[in-house]
Amino acid sequence: MTFAIISTSRTANVERPSENYKNYLTKSKSDLGCMIVIMSTTLAKAMDIENKQWLLFDATAKILGRLAIKIANILRGRDKPIYTPHMDMGDFVIVINAEKVKRTGNTENDKEYMFYSGSQG
Repeated sequence: MTFAIISTSRTANVERPSENYKNYLTKSKSDLGCMIVIMSTTLAKAMDIENKQWLLFDATAKILGRLAIKIANILRGRDKPIYTPHMDMGDFVIVINAEKVKRTGNTENDKEYMFYSGSQG
């Protein structure tokens, strides 16, 4: 269980919630100088995962990096309200016309790769 302490005054001296948090909830706001709100985190279970969908992206004249971020978020499931990091919640993605993607800047010509053999000397 997670506790969020919302202070109503700048100089509120508040004890930390212990195992017996019900005592804190029964005290009035003026006794504590703050308000305690109990928050919980919702984690998705295997039965909460909906059917995966197939999404089609047309990459014609789309900027490469921005399209890659959108696709990565969909593959991980970060676009869903019940996203849970340890679950496979993502949808399937198909990208068409990937050869027509737009690259901005002059990175292709200016990029330099450094090589190091690993040997001393």
